Amino acid sequence: MPEKVNLAEYYKNSDQKPQTSPEEKNADATLELTKKEKATIEKEIDAFLTNEKEENENYNEKFDFLLDQLELVGLGIKRDEIEDALIDEVYENKTKTIKEACAELEKIIHNQKEKRSILQKKRFASIREYQNFTINNSEKIDLTHIQRASEVLDALTREAFEGKYDVAGIGMTAHVYQSIKYPHSCYKIITNPDQYKTGLTIKQEMLTQQKISTLNVNGVRTPKPYSYYMDEEKHLCTMEKMNAATLQEIVSGEKKLPKNFDIDEKFSDLRTFFNKMHTEYNIYHRDFHDKNIMFDLEDGTIYVIDFGKSTTGFGSEEDIYREPNGTVYPLTDEQYIEEHYKTLKKFMREQM
Repeated sequence: MPEKVNLAEYYKNSDQKPQTSPEEKNADATLELTKKEKATIEKEIDAFLTNEKEENENYNEKFDFLLDQLELVGLGIKRDEIEDALIDEVYENKTKTIKEACAELEKIIHNQKEKRSILQKKRFASIREYQNFTINNSEKIDLTHIQRASEVLDALTREAFEGKYDVAGIGMTAHVYQSIKYPHSCYKIITNPDQYKTGLTIKQEMLTQQKISTLNVNGVRTPKPYSYYMDEEKHLCTMEKMNAATLQEIVSGEKKLPKNFDIDEKFSDLRTFFNKMHTEYNIYHRDFHDKNIMFDLEDGTIYVIDFGKSTTGFGSEEDIYREPNGTVYPLTDEQYIEEHYKTLKKFMREQM
């Protein structure tokens, strides 16, 4: 019967050592190599996570920077809405990485810049229409002034509502701003496009005002128009800024007429102006209230402003002062003049 041998005791008490087969040696080598690979992979993972963290931090900074850029070229785009939507996709729904969000912002900004470029070309085309206009007996409009005004228009769309321009007047459909850089210019911005649609467009208003500016009546005139700009987001025009006050400002005591102001002479000139405007130009103002008549604070010249509700008169007086939708204007141009005359006459008597 074969003798049973305890191998553990045998090797313990013997110089014999267990032999490792070639297959076992290869297996050990393979296991050892796998450990090295694992260590390498772990290092690579750590490096990747570190790089990803740094990259995300960089893209977070880039994301904020791109949002600021978007605000500058916005043209009606609402930064907060886009920011909230992208943040939800990145951090809440996790449907986008911060890198993808930045790429989307870059695409939006690029498209906005392209759109802005197209609109700017349209604006310069609209300004060029004025290069052939004449004002006051063939006096050419100062094209240098137009170029200056056009440069300011871009800044105006961003800065006017931030208070960087002086507010010259606030109406139901528009705000008027005085340029700080160019004090002889003012800018009219339509703030209520829906209501404004019931009257003339900015282009039509400027064309009408340009035509009326050739009407030569001593002591009465309209401000000179310089340019206009229209797109789906903005309706703007630029024109001569007058050193003048409205009738409303005069009778409220905010501003004062010049000492030598002759109300009878000036209103006689005003009646002549409107008579010529009706008979020779066939244009009716229809909105000549106390904010649309102004008085020069130095020489008393009367300015007729805001032709946004004007019309070319055909038919009866009733037809002229009625809109196609049935809206009836409360007073005729002549009735407005007489109301203003009575109001100012009474005010001047009370000041004596």
